Amino acid sequence: MKIVGIKPVNSKYENMKTLYDACISNNLILPSNVSNYFEGKEPNKKGVTLDLSSYVKKEDNKFVIDLNSLPSDVKAIHFIRGDYAKS
Repeated sequence: MKIVGIKPVNSKYENMKTLYDACISNNLILPSNVSNYFEGKEPNKKGVTLDLSSYVKKEDNKFVIDLNSLPSDVKAIHFIRGDYAKS
């Protein structure tokens, strides 16, 4: 199973996307805050997907995610199983 967090498209996303596009179209290096926001990937129209595996702790026979430890702009968590986790 793959567990990902989603930063939705919102005003912060749009501002970062504007900066990203301006840098790319002018062959400039992305500022680190922009690159980090998009997790070093090209922006996705559905928002930013983050791998949450480092936030998952196994306790006995369950998996625990402390929601307070997640980045504050993560607004959804997706649990992806089977073949979907490979993409």
